[in-house]
Amino acid sequence: GFAVIEKQEGMTNFILDFGDEKVGRVAFDVDAPAGTTIDIQCFEMINDAGILYMGGAQTLRYRCREGFQEFMSMRRRGFRYLSVCVWGNEGTVRIGNIRVIENRYPTEMADFSSSDARLDRIYEMSTRTAEVCMLDLYTDCPGYEQNAWTGDARCTAQVNLYNFGAYEFDVQYLKLIAQSVTDGLRKNYRTRNPRYLAGLHLPCACFPTYPEGCIPVWSFMWLLQVHDHYMCTGDKNALGEVFCAVKETLTRCEKMTDSRGLFDMQGAWNLIEWANNDLDFYGEVTANNAMLSYCFGKAAEMAEILGEDALASHYREQKATYRDAINTYCWDEEKRAYVDTVRDEYAYEKYLAYMESRGMEKLSYEDYLAKGRISVQSNTMALLYDIVPEERKDDAMRFLLDNVKKGVYVSGTPANRTTGAPSEEEAPDGYVHIGSPFFMYFALKTLFKFGYDELALQTQKSAWGEFLDSGLTTCLETFKKGKEWTRSIAHAWSASPAIFLMTDVLGGRPTKPGFAEFEVEP
Repeated sequence: GFAVIEKQEGMTNFILDFGDEKVGRVAFDVDAPAGTTIDIQCFEMINDAGILYMGGAQTLRYRCREGFQEFMSMRRRGFRYLSVCVWGNEGTVRIGNIRVIENRYPTEMADFSSSDARLDRIYEMSTRTAEVCMLDLYTDCPGYEQNAWTGDARCTAQVNLYNFGAYEFDVQYLKLIAQSVTDGLRKNYRTRNPRYLAGLHLPCACFPTYPEGCIPVWSFMWLLQVHDHYMCTGDKNALGEVFCAVKETLTRCEKMTDSRGLFDMQGAWNLIEWANNDLDFYGEVTANNAMLSYCFGKAAEMAEILGEDALASHYREQKATYRDAINTYCWDEEKRAYVDTVRDEYAYEKYLAYMESRGMEKLSYEDYLAKGRISVQSNTMALLYDIVPEERKDDAMRFLLDNVKKGVYVSGTPANRTTGAPSEEEAPDGYVHIGSPFFMYFALKTLFKFGYDELALQTQKSAWGEFLDSGLTTCLETFKKGKEWTRSIAHAWSASPAIFLMTDVLGGRPTKPGFAEFEVEP
């Protein structure tokens, strides 16, 4: 049938709910008088405050010619709802069909069912989120940005590897990011940039070169994704194709390692997630170094597979060197915790020299020290990436356990944190809390690693269950803050339950590449 709108002086508005997030081209057919205008606004969320509208790229206007006509937008948009306004019609308008032509990679879904319907819905929510973030490559979200953030991509990729099996899609992405450490990128995008001329950039955090200083954690996530792919597929040819970029990445990290054995990429966007960490564009960052140490260990495994035994030995030595340096300089004995960023006299001298080179205002030593913080994030990363000696494990673990048991998540950004002791609102109980579902990937992985299986399962049900209770069918970028949600309601960096329900709840994991041998340990 047709929706009929008679001649009018004003405007007719209606909203269509597609049930869950879609990504593709809006299309419709209509029989209308010439000059009739149809305005469509795509959006993702209706909450207590009303409609959460999105940017101008989510709006389209169609001016009708006389008679029957069909239209399909050329722009790919991500949305759940369409707000449709029809106006300026001098006669009857008959709208036959308003639809979306989905435009994403065609995935094949795995099945998951349990005796817990809530858990099943969390699985469906997570896999659907990953689906709509697999376009022509992994993207952060279908609606807000559609950008290729490498840190976000590893979570999406693991959902793919364990649930969809679109291995060819995964390897295409790995090869694409590998090209970002080649000189061709500099010649095209950063022709006179000193960092790129010196070959001191890492695999891009987001194409083509944003942010300029890179995000080390994001780059390291790509490197670990290379290892993930090999373990799930056993594809030695694909590993060989991208391993040159892995080697180049680690060589550059060694060049940016200081005299006490810690990686310090000055000018980087040091970020772990959306939380109130002590992270600046300078300094020896615990999370960066913990991930880098682990990357050297995984790179050693890859080098050995490819017959580069001497390189594998070197990488194992480097893994231990960074681990020892972290335990020497990143540990605060008084607070019994790993700090976010090392702040001492050595680090301050390096800071002064860097700020002088940039012509930027310098902090006093007292204010510089006052920026120091401890967090769930840094201590969890140290645990997850095999940094913490036995006698420190309980101390490092206490922040994560306290945070997930209370279920208090505090979103924020290092850019807006205060100097000095943080307020209770910024850092409850004196430490920085988990800020987003993205970091839950690291948190859950750590809980499962250290045997807190039941807590990890309950944390997934409570945190993602709140999304379900709010009528959402995909995973949001951030947790709810007061009455406010977030800018993106389909962010695959938040889809980690679809990983852990497979690898740790069902317990299916490869023990040899390509699942040639595997274990099932529920």
